[in-house]
Amino acid sequence: MQGFGARLDGEVTVRRFVAPQRSTTATIRSGDLLEPIAAVAARVGVDAARLEGLVDAQGLAIFGKLQAGAEVFLAGAVVENDANDGNNDDGGTERSLLQPPDASVAWAYDPRMLLHVPPVDRIPETPYRLQRAVECLKSTPRANELLPEELLFPEEEEAATTPRARLDDANKTSTSEVVPPSCWLPPRLATLEEIALCHDTSRYRGFVEHGTALTPLLKTDVYCNDMTSSVATRLAVGAVIDAARCALAGTPSFAFCLVRPPGHHCTVDTPGGFCLANNVAIAARQLLKDWRDDNKGRGDGTLSASPRIAIVDLDVHHGEGTQSFVEEEPPPLCDANTVSPLLYFSLHRYDHGTFYPADPRGDTAYVGRYRNVCNVAVNTAANDPACCEEVVSDAVFERVVDDVLLPRLCRFCPDVVLLSLGFDAAYGDPLGRMAVEGGFAYAVRALKQFCRSQPQQRKVRELHAGLVVVLEGGYLPVAVAQGVTAVAHALRYPANDADVVRYAARQVPKTWQDLRRRTARQQHEIKQQQVEEQLHGVEGEVKKAEALCETASASPTQSIEGAALLPEDGILLERHERWCDRLISRVLSIHEEANGPQ
Repeated sequence: MQGFGARLDGEVTVRRFVAPQRSTTATIRSGDLLEPIAAVAARVGVDAARLEGLVDAQGLAIFGKLQAGAEVFLAGAVVENDANDGNNDDGGTERSLLQPPDASVAWAYDPRMLLHVPPVDRIPETPYRLQRAVECLKSTPRANELLPEELLFPEEEEAATTPRARLDDANKTSTSEVVPPSCWLPPRLATLEEIALCHDTSRYRGFVEHGTALTPLLKTDVYCNDMTSSVATRLAVGAVIDAARCALAGTPSFAFCLVRPPGHHCTVDTPGGFCLANNVAIAARQLLKDWRDDNKGRGDGTLSASPRIAIVDLDVHHGEGTQSFVEEEPPPLCDANTVSPLLYFSLHRYDHGTFYPADPRGDTAYVGRYRNVCNVAVNTAANDPACCEEVVSDAVFERVVDDVLLPRLCRFCPDVVLLSLGFDAAYGDPLGRMAVEGGFAYAVRALKQFCRSQPQQRKVRELHAGLVVVLEGGYLPVAVAQGVTAVAHALRYPANDADVVRYAARQVPKTWQDLRRRTARQQHEIKQQQVEEQLHGVEGEVKKAEALCETASASPTQSIEGAALLPEDGILLERHERWCDRLISRVLSIHEEANGPQ
């Protein structure tokens, strides 16, 4: 068996923490770098004068010894002109593939949403989630091209070009191939009438009109303050409504709403899961109301086609609130195909109905009264050494998007896609505990390509389907920041852009390495306890510990000894692929049986 000291000699992979990432390898002896850290920084494009040191994937400083084969990150400022520098270890190939923007994106954000603050520290839905994401966006090397001026320089938003004028500029049709810049959706407070499209008026009137906290007492998984929570919620709802209207009208077709509090758990009169109002469901119903109001004003007696709205929920938790609104929406009377104008699709962790929100309507077999619900409920076992390959990963995201989501969208033919995107399936998230990294950008890139190829069914004018990304969950701030940055690039740049390709790359689930470390530590602690008991001559306790160890070894799912022999990643990847095959096959079979012939 290889000794512990041997694992401190060899090579480690060093990546730049700040996007766009660069990587190199470095030799270690006794767990320390053989060369100056400044030399390693130079190879990955980090300014040695502003170097912050080695960190892990979550951005936490590394103080211990390095181990051979590990992947670590260098934190610090990017060297000036790095994007045009060809001295990287990849020979400049990656940078030669950087592409100009191919889509204008409307952005929605307001710092007043940060004033919605939890009453105690232990609540993970904090303002820092969103604050860190905005900071990360502003620090990305392509920020000037990626973001509107109002988001980059909020203190200058009253300059010569007003927000509304900037939005109008982005909507102008140009005869050149230059893509308009990213634009700004001016923040506004949603009205009681808008929020009442989904929620009980008597319950929300005081909250909306006077800023009073929602009463009676809320569930333990949600909080609400006087004034600040009302303002944040109304800003979030208003932003998503305006973004949805823009996307449906093609002015522009893509939008990113950086909002909080999230919304997809909130039902008609019950906030929950950190959600106070259902932002996406309200926006969907507002689009349908706009259509109905437009038809009422027609004097010729004709009816335009109802907009088809697909709500895609990619969050580790099932959005039972959003689904409840979608499944009760009947087909419009003028629709000859008797198809509901709303579709709800969700990929979420389910664990046989035990994972939050533990709603049986989140099961794969549940399709709703109008067959407009499509759930992919994943039963996971990431902490079980015997079947740890059963984890929501980049591979799961890719297979579900390609084999389940896109075919369903093709049959539905949406005019606009509202994407409820939570980053709590990300690796390291304290609630989700899954392993997604590149899957978020992969999904958005695929949805963007689908929308670009999907003409609107209403035939108002030649438009392709719109796409609105709306922030939902995600409780590890650094993972939320990285995910938001990756998705922003996927929205703004073409699919073959080097940064987009890198952000969307499939990664090996890091939960496996975590499991190896955790079980090795458990094994060490048990052995240490045995030695201490023997040294103290406590024979009865020693025998008891031995008996416990024997019992644990006999259980294949909780074995400490067996966990120490966890297969290498290559073997686990093969098992993971086979598990993904079974998952997709099962989902498609259940959907076909539940929905009948398509």
